[in-house]
Order: sequence, then C-alpha cells, then structure tokens
Amino acid sequence: MKIREAVVFLISTVILLCYFYSFILDEISRGQLDIKKAEYVALCIEDITPLLEPRLSSKDQSNKITHKNVANGTTADTQTMTDETNFVALSRNLQRITEGHKITTAKDIFEYCPFEPLDPWRKELAEHIHDKHGFKNCTVREELRPKTKLLNGTISVSGTSGLVCKGRCLWYVNEHSTKFGEWENISYKFPCDFVETACSMNQFNEAYSTRFVHKQIVEQRNKSEKKLNLEEHPDLHIIILDSVGSSHFIRATPLYARKSAIVEIRAVRDQARVTIEEVERIVMNLPQMNADLSKKEHCETFLDDHEFIPFEYKRKGYKTIMVEDYSEGILTYKACLGMKAEPHHHTYRVFENKRREDEELQKILWEGLYVPKFSMSWMVDLAHDDAGNLYSNDYDIYTFLKKHRKTLKNSFFFFYGDHGCKFGEECEVAGRSEVSNPFLYIVIPERYRQSPIYKQLLKNSKELVTPHDLHSTFKDILYFQPQYNFTDISFKNFTSNPRGFSLLRQFQANKSRNCKTLPIPYNYCLCQYGRKPVRDILEDHGNVTLNQMFGQPAIERLNKILSFHSSECHPLVLKNVTKVELFVLPNNESVKFEANAYDVTFAVSGPVEAIFKVPFRVEGDVVILGSNTFTRIDVDEVVTAEETWNCKNRAIAGKSLEENDKQPFSYWILLLSAQPSPCDFEYRLLVFVMIWKSIVL
Repeated sequence: MKIREAVVFLISTVILLCYFYSFILDEISRGQLDIKKAEYVALCIEDITPLLEPRLSSKDQSNKITHKNVANGTTADTQTMTDETNFVALSRNLQRITEGHKITTAKDIFEYCPFEPLDPWRKELAEHIHDKHGFKNCTVREELRPKTKLLNGTISVSGTSGLVCKGRCLWYVNEHSTKFGEWENISYKFPCDFVETACSMNQFNEAYSTRFVHKQIVEQRNKSEKKLNLEEHPDLHIIILDSVGSSHFIRATPLYARKSAIVEIRAVRDQARVTIEEVERIVMNLPQMNADLSKKEHCETFLDDHEFIPFEYKRKGYKTIMVEDYSEGILTYKACLGMKAEPHHHTYRVFENKRREDEELQKILWEGLYVPKFSMSWMVDLAHDDAGNLYSNDYDIYTFLKKHRKTLKNSFFFFYGDHGCKFGEECEVAGRSEVSNPFLYIVIPERYRQSPIYKQLLKNSKELVTPHDLHSTFKDILYFQPQYNFTDISFKNFTSNPRGFSLLRQFQANKSRNCKTLPIPYNYCLCQYGRKPVRDILEDHGNVTLNQMFGQPAIERLNKILSFHSSECHPLVLKNVTKVELFVLPNNESVKFEANAYDVTFAVSGPVEAIFKVPFRVEGDVVILGSNTFTRIDVDEVVTAEETWNCKNRAIAGKSLEENDKQPFSYWILLLSAQPSPCDFEYRLLVFVMIWKSIVL
C-alpha cells in the first residue's frame, strides 16, 4: 500500500512540474512574463588613480596614432588623448532588463551597467570591525579644559584664583592668512567670530600664557542685503566625511544608519587627485571631451567669475559658512589661488579642529534663524588617517543630528564621503572595492516628504547620476523650485550646466542614462562587468597571438608617451602579454556586441621590469588602444612617467650600474647625501634599491 501511494505521489509531482514548465514557456513566448527589475544603487565620485599618468604635450594633441591589426594588415586611427577626467560621479544604477523579450545585440557592453552593492558585513571584515562605539566615560584632562568662556561676545573666567586674562579678535584675510587684533580686557564686547584668550597668573604676560580660541557667530547686518523668506528658501547643509565608504559608514555608524527619513545611495566612486582633466572615452568609441577649465585657468587665476555653489547661495541672500579642518581649502588645494573675494560670511580657516567643527555647525543651525542658511563642512581628521576612528564617533554623529532634528527637519541635508578608507587594517582587508565607494545620504525638508519631488528623488536614486546632477540640484533648490513651492518635477535643461539635471525633477525622456551618455569614462564607471579569460591564440582574428594583437600596439604607444617627457629615457621592450580578459555581462551570455572591450595586462623589460594594464576595443578586425593612461599594477604608490624611467646618462658616484651592483651596504648609505644626477627622483630611488639589495643579497 505504501509503495503504491509513493508511486502515485511521484507521478503526480512529475505531471505538475511538467505543467508548470510548459506554462512558463508559454508565458515567455507570449512576452507576458513580468521580470522584476533588480534595484540597486551606484554613486561615483571621481578618482584619478592610474599608477602611471602620461601627460601629452599640447603639440601632440593634434597627432593621431595608428594601431595595426596583424591579421589582415588593416589600420585604425584613434585620436591622441590625454588623461582621464576629473568626474565626481555620484551614481545610483539600475540594470535595464527589457520586459517580455531579450535584447540580443548592442553596440558594446557599456550600454549596460550591472551593479550589486557591497555587503557591509562580509566575513573577511569581521575580525577588523571595531565594536566599541563612542566615549561614554571619557575622562577630561583638566590641564586642557578652557579657563575662559565666550558668551554673547564677552569673556568670563573660571574660578581659578589669581588668573589674569585678555582676549583679541582673529580676522579672516584669505585661505592662508589670519589677522590678529589688539589684546583687550575681558569686559570688551568682541565683534568677531573667533576670539583668542590668553591667561597667566597674577599679571598678564603674553609670552607665558595659556591660550584658548573660542567661537561665535557674529552677524554683520546690512540694510541693503537681500532678505529671503525662510519658508520659501529652506536651509541647505552639506557635510562631507573624508575617507568614509558606503559599507564602512553602515558598519561604523549603526545608530545613524538606522535612523532618519533618508534617500540612500549605496555605491560611490572616490575623489580624484586631480581636478581638471579631459574626458577620455576611446574604449567607448566616443570623442574626447575637453575640460571646462584648463589646469591654468583653474589654479593660476581667481575663480570669482565662475559658478561656485556656496558663492551663489551667498549672492542670493543666504548666510553661508564653510568649515574645513585641513590646511588647504577646497579651491586652494595644490597651491591654487581660489577666490579673491571672501566666498563665505563665516569660515573656519582660522581655526582647525574636528570637534569644534561640530560646535561651529551647531551655531549656524541654531542662530540667525531669521534668514536661510547654507553650510558646508568637510571633516578630514575624523577618519582619514585611520578608518577605525569613525566607530568611536557614532554617538557624536547621532547625538548631533538628534539634538538638532527640529532645525534639520526644515532643511535639505546632503551627507557623504569623498572616497572610501585608505588607512587602517580594515581598509587593507576591504581593498579597493570600498576605497572607490563613498557613502551618500540625502534628506529633504519634512514638509516636502509627501510631495512629488520626494517621490521623484526616490525614483532618480535608482538611476546613474553624476556630480553635475548634484550641481543642478543645488541650483534648482536655490533659483527655480521656490517659485513653485517645491512641487515642480517637470524636466528642466540647465543651460549653465548642460551635463547635469536636478534630482528633484524628471530626467530627460527617452534617453538612457549610462556611462556613455552622461558621460562617465570607462575608468570611473562602477559597473561590475564580468571578466572572461582569453586564450593565447585568437582564432577569430586569423590565429594571431596576444602579443601580436595587443602587446605590440601597447608597447609602441607607451614608448611614444615616454618620449614626450624626455629623450633621455630608454625605450621599453615588450616581455609578454600576461593576461587578456574579455568584458562580459554576468549571468547573461545572450547579448552579442558589435564591438568588444578587453583588459590587457602586459609585462615590460629593459631598464626596469614592470607590469601594466590598459583597455582595448576591438571592432571586427580593427584593434584600438582604449586609453592613453596605463595603470601600473606591480607597485603600491602612485607614480608618474617623469618619475619612473631610467635615464641613459645614469651614473652614481661616477660608476656604472654594473659596478654599483657590487658595492657594500655602507657605500649606499653614504651616497644618500651625495649630489644627485639630473634624474633626482630616480637617483634616490635607485640608491634605496641598492641598499635593499645589499641587505638581502
């Protein structure tokens, strides 16, 4: 009996499975199967991190290089291009899957963008996660506790007997200079944002005094100044945490990560070292886009006549503050001029300290509520040098936002990182995947959270966006949305920035947003393409070898780049192509591309041994070098062409390289203080190499 029941059950199960299978096939064939789109986010903040950045001379810009296809002798011309772009590319990406039918052909893989957010709690990170959050029982060092206090412009002194104190104003001059006022008695009403106090016992002695710096917000009211309605013009606050990635922020700040009515963007591309670059898009088969400003225009001239969001808000009538805790400002980094006029009503340049940064922002959140406010705070010290420090500040961040929630609920709030962590054991384990992935949260005023703009923001957060879109969003908040009480979601083209569109509005209809169309160059696109190893012999291209097809064009171009820097550099010799990987869509082999993209890794020999990676684009029989930026992958530091290549006239202490190979350790130590050759960096580098060889060998 039991056997018969088992047989009946088995037969019934098979029949049901067959019926279900036929039903699925029928639904697919009629195009009625609803394939749910996978939702995920991608935020890209520009990064220029190739280990070799070739910079072509302006004379070479008009030249073209030819790459030969050895299979049939055909040639393909590609324009000579310079470096990668400076894109701060904030992105949230939705892989597009056509419902009801499959796309079988496309021009190239860059029309797709698969992306899956990183798991913040990955197994390999578990032992490196700091589980202590905040300092609830911090013991204050009494010798560091301020002896003075600033309230409503006047100074009061603690109960210390015999303490004599004075104060003086600290005035902003420019990003690098501060003007010191005269010492005044503490009864004086100080009319400045920053007041320095000096205290000594029994009688005032400036040279032997204990110093403190206090801060306040002193509004310089101007009757002719524009007055904006706070209801029509909400506050805008931007806080940037340096070196904090998306997954890192979720791990380190669980109190905040679970709170707030926020729009979260999970994946972020890291901040660039260089700010003004051309957009190189050879591998996407698109022409070069020149930078809006040259490096000279950006760094060697004042930027007052250019669009700078804090300056725009100041001109419109907002009260503005800029808070930074780094020695260089945003616009003056790398010794640039920045702005001639003071770009903010209040600035923190005269005093740099992270915790006081928080207090400074508190003041602008609470004081002067009669006028709209704009603040931008860039906190470097919090997590830049050690990712673990962020864990201990979870309570600070959460408490600060909770304390000021009544003020912030009426504000636009943008909270993000410039790049992921770079220092600390957690970063070493997390690797580059998190370094390139900063966090981003956006909060809009509470009164608009049921409005069309909030729903549109949620929808747009699933799309690929760039910092141009953020720029347009900030302008939309300032100039256009107030006219419609923040209800207008219709598409708007911002003529001053045609590449960006407001996140509060509909994006351009019938236009796919991907790395090609926005445009985001190949090196900075966060799309997670699969890699398929390529065989040594390419049968589809006349049985050519990888060295022939990819190696020779790569080494020829690399040597040409080096020749632009110095005729004294040895040419490199192709050793071999070590790896070629074809870009593929993960879990989707049905799409065929008219052109394929490859990552090619090759080794060189000659005066140095090195390994580089560069992309290629292959269209039929035409092989195109996909970039003029070669990434060196066998070193850990960022180096440039000027720094790495051996000079022909190389000589140390009059000896050849072969003779120097035989010198003892003490010989090289003495040479560290010797007069270097014309290649100063290479001289020092070679000396250190010789020291290492003397120790090891």
